[in-house]
Amino acid sequence: MKALRNSLLIMAILLSSLAYSQKKEVKEIREVKFKSSVDCMTCKAKIEKHMSFCKGVKSVNADIETKTVTIGYKPAKTDEAKLKEELEKTGYGAELIKN
Repeated sequence: MKALRNSLLIMAILLSSLAYSQKKEVKEIREVKFKSSVDCMTCKAKIEKHMSFCKGVKSVNADIETKTVTIGYKPAKTDEAKLKEELEKTGYGAELIKN
């Protein structure tokens, strides 16, 4: 009886540590900026909608004043070249801004 109780206790500890280690994983998010011809709210909406459906994209912000598009993405799912290609498909152009 005591051995069964100890076995169950050890299993519970192992399972809880496994669950904790899985939650602890940090998913890397990178950010890239492109110069684009964002002129109005319609342009902004079109770019943000299109890019938000691209694989790996986590956030999109098209800024009318600075004419930049900032994209947060998962590098495991996409890269800057693919994002540039997708942004160009919207018809507004995309020039990578190096930091």
